[in-house]
Amino acid sequence: MTENLDHFVRLRQLPALIGLSARSIAYQRANGNFPKPRNLTGSSIVWLESEIQAWMQSRPVAVPDGRGWRGRKRPIADEAPA
Repeated sequence: MTENLDHFVRLRQLPALIGLSARSIAYQRANGNFPKPRNLTGSSIVWLESEIQAWMQSRPVAVPDGRGWRGRKRPIADEAPA
């Protein structure tokens, strides 16, 4: 039986993992649109990889709108709401 082990992700690793700049991550955090970090030690914060992955999966699917690809605000008719 394989156990699903979670990993810590440090702030400096987040941009490469999720494809956003450090500034964009800071903006998402400030607006409450990003998973909460955890204290690893007194001055070191980390995120659980599983929470980051869940956040990534929760992002809207991009659809073409004639001008390029844009994030979708509402579910497609045949999709169940999350």
